[in-house]
Amino acid sequence: MPAFLARVFCFFLLLACSVSVHGQASNDAVPSAVQPGRSPAQELVEAGSPEDFIVRRVGEIDIYASDVFRMLDLAVPEQAAEVVSNMVLTIMVEQEAMRELIDVAEGKLEAQVEEALAQQSASFALEGPSGLDLEGYLLEVHGMTPPAYREHVRRGVLSELLLARVSRLQQMRETRDTLQMILMEDEAVALEVRSLLDEGASFSVLAKKHSLHGSAENGGLMPAISLEVTAPLLEGRESLEEGEVLGPAPITLQGKDYYRFLRLVERKEGVEGSWDELRDLVEADLLENPVSPDEVAIFEARMIARYRVSRPEQSL
Repeated sequence: MPAFLARVFCFFLLLACSVSVHGQASNDAVPSAVQPGRSPAQELVEAGSPEDFIVRRVGEIDIYASDVFRMLDLAVPEQAAEVVSNMVLTIMVEQEAMRELIDVAEGKLEAQVEEALAQQSASFALEGPSGLDLEGYLLEVHGMTPPAYREHVRRGVLSELLLARVSRLQQMRETRDTLQMILMEDEAVALEVRSLLDEGASFSVLAKKHSLHGSAENGGLMPAISLEVTAPLLEGRESLEEGEVLGPAPITLQGKDYYRFLRLVERKEGVEGSWDELRDLVEADLLENPVSPDEVAIFEARMIARYRVSRPEQSL
């Protein structure tokens, strides 16, 4: 599948499969401001789509969204699985945001909605079918009016903003480490790196030069990680003092042997408080350090356990 078509497929499948906990939305729904005393997450939940709906009618025969998804799941299972995972994550974020009463400044939300709309229009103009703009394409091919499209985009942006705040609030309540890592295969080179570190060489420079870990381009620097998170790559970090380096330690990952260095850059104690009490702290921290994919992955794994996500067996 060409790259453009793949992106269009994922984008519109996400729109069609917008998360629903309860309630039903009209295709012509117009964005509304977040009402006082009502969390943004409630807005997402109450704007959900019905569990199943008709996407096309052929004479007297109806084609349902569930049937379309079943065909897509068979045709492009990896993309379908990604859509399902995104829907699961969105539901978990909604539930956590409602539990914590997290809100998002209306000005910030609307500014990012406008930015997302502009980016989608510009991308479609470059890569979409000729002779149609994005609004024309949505209306002609999907029967989606501009207000309905804007509302779908708004809900997606709101979900992303809530994800950042829910995950960062959770993280800031826990003691967390900021670490640097070097991951290597060659033991002799690892011992040489240790000698250089003992002589005062820069950990960042050596990480960029030698590390096989994804953090190498950032000098081995990883996002802050809660002390409660355990993983083979992080073993032994709890004993480190700030500035201290551990390694090279032998480690086996996916059946392959490596040597790992860890350096503790900073250890921050967790802070207690509600969203109202910590809002300014979280917002300032997000401005300085946007949410990373690793942080989202850790949050997602915890929420999957908390909400007991499962895949019920389908009856034949």
